[in-house]
Amino acid sequence: MEFCTQIAAQLILDEMKKNESSAKNVVMSPLSINLMLNMVAAGAEGNTLEQFLKFLGSQGIEDLNQKPSVMMSLLRSSSGSKASTPSHGDKVREDVNLRVEKEKRGLIKQLLSKSVNLAPPLSLANAIYFKESWEDPFMVSKTQDKEFHILNRETIQVPFMNSHNVSHDYASLDDFKVLKLPYESVVGECGKQIQLSMYLLLPHDPYGLQDMVEKFNLDRKLLAPESLNDHLRKVKLSRVFIPKMKFSYNVDAKELVKKKGLTLAFNEVDADFSKMVYSQSPGSNVFIQAMLQKCCIEVNEDGTEAAAATFFLQSEVKVMESCTQIVAQLILDEIEKKESSAKNVLMSPRSINLVVNMLATGAEGKTLKQFLKFLGSKEIKDLNQNSCRMMTLLLTSSVSKASTPSPLPTIHQPKRQKIEQKPPFLVGNSLWLDNNSQLVPSFKEITQTIYKAKVKNVDLKLEPEADKVRHLIKRYLSKSVKLTPPLCLLSVLSFEGSWEVPFMASKTQDEKFCLLNGETIQVPFMNSHNVSYSYAFLDDFKVLKLPYERIALGNNGNQTQFSMYLFLPHDTYRFQNTVKKFKVNPKLLSPMSFNNHLRSMELSRVSIPKMKLSYDVELHAKNLLKERGLSLPFSKASANFPNMVCSQSPDTNVFIENMLHKSFIEVNEDGTRAVATTFVGMSYGSCLNSEPPPLAAVFGMIPGIAPDYMPTPLDSFVADHPFLFMIVEEFPNLVVFTGAVLDPRN
Repeated sequence: MEFCTQIAAQLILDEMKKNESSAKNVVMSPLSINLMLNMVAAGAEGNTLEQFLKFLGSQGIEDLNQKPSVMMSLLRSSSGSKASTPSHGDKVREDVNLRVEKEKRGLIKQLLSKSVNLAPPLSLANAIYFKESWEDPFMVSKTQDKEFHILNRETIQVPFMNSHNVSHDYASLDDFKVLKLPYESVVGECGKQIQLSMYLLLPHDPYGLQDMVEKFNLDRKLLAPESLNDHLRKVKLSRVFIPKMKFSYNVDAKELVKKKGLTLAFNEVDADFSKMVYSQSPGSNVFIQAMLQKCCIEVNEDGTEAAAATFFLQSEVKVMESCTQIVAQLILDEIEKKESSAKNVLMSPRSINLVVNMLATGAEGKTLKQFLKFLGSKEIKDLNQNSCRMMTLLLTSSVSKASTPSPLPTIHQPKRQKIEQKPPFLVGNSLWLDNNSQLVPSFKEITQTIYKAKVKNVDLKLEPEADKVRHLIKRYLSKSVKLTPPLCLLSVLSFEGSWEVPFMASKTQDEKFCLLNGETIQVPFMNSHNVSYSYAFLDDFKVLKLPYERIALGNNGNQTQFSMYLFLPHDTYRFQNTVKKFKVNPKLLSPMSFNNHLRSMELSRVSIPKMKLSYDVELHAKNLLKERGLSLPFSKASANFPNMVCSQSPDTNVFIENMLHKSFIEVNEDGTRAVATTFVGMSYGSCLNSEPPPLAAVFGMIPGIAPDYMPTPLDSFVADHPFLFMIVEEFPNLVVFTGAVLDPRN
């Protein structure tokens, strides 16, 4: 368990580097973490399993599986393990917290705070409780207050337990002393006598803890019990003074474990837990989202009481490769235009995905198969479950305003909260149905219950009524649309977030921005200096993460985190090649893929252009969906939507006639606001009973290879030439908006 020693040493060093007033005591349980890692490793396969074996020092899975049973047999008691299937994140949190609190005699409360977001498919928890008495107890009557030297060289008064002229196992080494305090021996479940002891390592210099810990961090074997025991001798000490103490510590150990070499398990693209959970769809993957541990300890005259609880959250993510490829193609199309007419590109994968999911529920036969393959689902049931989960995430991220009447589409909002907050999301789905048409009941129920869509009947053939609908839609699309029976759909998604660290308006100034054609223009840049950000320097580009303020989710106290990620090629001329790489392998743009390379780093300068951009695209005209295998829904002859609209005659057929998408974004010193609208017009065609045409390209899952780069220090991030960006909800890595800035003026 040497890796746990290094993790503990790193945590101590991290605390010492903080402002002295905010530095905390550190306590953790290597045993609890080790048991959990062994349990998770049992479900791993391939390269992920190989990393686990190397990390845990095992030769094979059989050897790995023997270690936990040996460790468990040495424990005097165990609460066992229990599997449950709560249907809601709050229920999982409540169950875990209550069980840990009960098993740990109330020492650990609220292992999972409300800031920990929970989602399917799996959560694992492990808890260890320890309570033993000293072999030679301290006398309460001798406990007295004494000075304790803290890191900022101040002294404080705390109660010290003490003993005089007692023999202990003791050693005085070059930099520190070692004292071993044994507990009373106990009998384990295996019937053997077990001897437990506390080792205290005290630097000779009252302020020498950092130097001592840094040595342990470099050579973890120095802290191994067998190494310490080699130096111990039984010595009668004139006095022993130890402070009474009671404290707790909690940490998300994920990043520390990744730094020690266990990376694949946390990678949404490359993690392989195929022996743990049956994946719901071919486009899904299970990975470790969080690795939390909370420990508490109390040391007094009688002995020690301690508890540790470790929690792993296994998440499932479906990478939206299709939208990444579409955005990449649109950017490449713009680059290939005459430079003066090239436009910025902006899309919302979430908005498009919601609409395509909704359309798929009305399809059948080969048309449905194309939808399922495009969306990475095995069957319509899986698709509806994913859609329900997505809508739940979007709507629980919506904090209510006062309800006011609004035109279609109705923005679905939960009830008003006591504390008013700007909603990060507003989501609205609506359907306009021609008076002479009728929705299939099952389709109507799904769109209203899962997608919260409002259905309105209008006479689309009657020009005055059609004009009213066109006028409403124009408010979102800024253009007139063709309306034909039997149906049209509109989905509107808006986002608003304030930066966690706002830019100062006084520092905004005009600076040069280099266009694709080599010309430079003057645009306003927001600036910050000497601020720490999550940052990576890769082979072809830099990545910068700008977090927004955390947002409360509904009334349950949960929080969510949104961030903007910027991808800046090292120079203007690498932009096109970078986009081509993302098109060939969309998983390179998945949040978890580039998150693996981010490190917190103080940057001397961050400069980002203020921008106000919009972009619209006719998805049906550009064949962007057809080229990725979704062709039948757009075919007059072959589209098959029998589960959407009740057919008026066997010779008529419903198909997608047009599909429009428009997005808008504004980025300034305070934050970001963005809106995306997707419109679909369904029309009647003639059913010719012909064979479907061959697909222009079959969309399949492209094997994801995360870029194997190591970040190198760079002291600035100046976005003064074309770059890519995306807005992501950090859990569960939902890409809400994504695009490219070619000219900040447009």
